[in-house]
Amino acid sequence: MVDTLTANIVFDSGIGRVGPERIGVLDAIDQTGSITGAGKLLGLSYRGCWDAVQALNNLFGEQLVATSPGGQATRGAVLTDAGRRLLSDYRELQQEMAEVVERLRARLGPRANKVSTLPLVSVRSTARNVWRAVISTLIEGPIIAEVGLALAPGVDLIATVPVRSLADLALAPGSSVLALVNPNGIVLAKSDIGRTSARNQLTGVVIRREDTVAGSEITLDLGGGKTLFATMGAISAAELDFKEGERACALVKATEVTLFAT
Repeated sequence: MVDTLTANIVFDSGIGRVGPERIGVLDAIDQTGSITGAGKLLGLSYRGCWDAVQALNNLFGEQLVATSPGGQATRGAVLTDAGRRLLSDYRELQQEMAEVVERLRARLGPRANKVSTLPLVSVRSTARNVWRAVISTLIEGPIIAEVGLALAPGVDLIATVPVRSLADLALAPGSSVLALVNPNGIVLAKSDIGRTSARNQLTGVVIRREDTVAGSEITLDLGGGKTLFATMGAISAAELDFKEGERACALVKATEVTLFAT
């Protein structure tokens, strides 16, 4: 008999899933002290490993990985206290799960081989910007409600949602939600440009620029371990010519922010 019954712990909050692959990135960074080293250890590209780090930092209330300045080859990375706690807790949970699986395998016998054929359903998103946030303010209008979100200390976001969604999603001050913004819906400027119709002006430092024939993807460090991805066409990328270390302002309409209850 070939054993097929296995299990892994997955922290699942609707859109944001953190499983063994991303936890493995934390483990590799803890071992090597850099994103480049972690990628080599895991057989991942620098981009894939770096994206996993940004997703982890954005999905958790506390920063899990702190990176030091430098280019791709020299940027170091260390786990914060929160990151080490998560890694330790995950290892403990995974060990407990392994013991449960052993008991199930012994009890099910040959039927254990059939368990893996059961369909599993999960929700994922192609959005590059996914942040865990806490609702700080909520202003109800006749049809539309304005929801204030705290992403991290000093990093805030405004979203507008239909009033009927407040009850459907059980949204209230203090609630935890996931906030999604498509990078294509973000306008970047060189610096604070004053008043605009966009409810959100998020300022940060450019920490990465990746160019393609079609345009560029810019990553901003917003502070508090949170990052933002924005895309722009080739002409705009050439005219603005963002460079690492420069400050930039991201304009995000409140209507571009989608909320998911967790």
